[in-house]
Amino acid sequence: MKTIAVEHCSDAQSQVVKIEWNLGKRCNFNCSYCDEFTHDNKSPHMSFEVAKRTIDKIVSKLPNKRFKMNLTGGEPTNNPEIEKIIDYMYDKGCMIGLTTNGSRKYEFYEKLLPKLDSLIFSYHMEYHKREVIPENLVKLFQLAQTFEKHIHMHVHMMMLPSTFNEAKEAIAYFKENDIPVVMRRIRPAYKKDDDAVYNDRGQLTAGNIAEPFYDGVVTLKFNNGQADYTGGKDYYSQDEIDYLENNNV
Repeated sequence: MKTIAVEHCSDAQSQVVKIEWNLGKRCNFNCSYCDEFTHDNKSPHMSFEVAKRTIDKIVSKLPNKRFKMNLTGGEPTNNPEIEKIIDYMYDKGCMIGLTTNGSRKYEFYEKLLPKLDSLIFSYHMEYHKREVIPENLVKLFQLAQTFEKHIHMHVHMMMLPSTFNEAKEAIAYFKENDIPVVMRRIRPAYKKDDDAVYNDRGQLTAGNIAEPFYDGVVTLKFNNGQADYTGGKDYYSQDEIDYLENNNV
C-alpha cells in the first residue's frame, strides 16, 4: 500500500495537485470486511516530525503548485498529532481533505472544520448509532454552510448485508438534510480461522468469508500470488443484490 499517491493533476491554469496521503493502518474500528493489510489497532502512529518533513518535501519538490492533500488511513483522526499535522498543512497553504469514520466527538470535527476543504465520512453500519451518530454529521454539514468558503462534504455508505433497512433510513435522513450520499458495495474479507488454507508464502488461498459483525482477524484471499477480489457470491441476499443493482452500485 502506498503511503502517498498523486491521484491526479488538474489543468495547468489552476496548478492544483491532488494527493492521497495514508497516515497509517491504526484504526479504532474492526469492521468485518476490513482486512489486516488495511487496518489494525497496534501499528505505530506517524509522528509530527515525519509528517512535517513529508509536507516540506512535497512543497519544495513542486514549487508554484497548489495542493489538495486528502488524509486517509486506517483512521487518520486516531493519530494523536492529527490536529498539529493539519495546523501545519494549513499554515503551509495546503488545501486539506479528511476521510474519517466519523467516530470522534462533534466538538473535535467542529474545531477542524474551518481548516478543511473537504470532509468525507466513510459510514460503517456495524457502528451505526453506537460509535457514529448521524445527527452529528448533519450538525457539521449545517455548520459548514455558514462558512464563507465552500467545504465539500458527503457520506460513503458502506452497504453491509443484513443492515439494509437501517442503511436506507440513514441515507434518507442524510439526503433530507442535503448531504450527498454515495452507496458502496462491500468486498468481503476472509476469516483467519482453523479452516483457512495458506500457500507457502503465508497467503490465504481458501477459507470462510467473514459474515457481518464478525469481530476476529480477517484477511484477503490470494490467487497466483495476487489478491483475489472475485469471491463473495453469497455475501448479499438476492433482495440486497437487486437493490444495489437498481441503484447502480
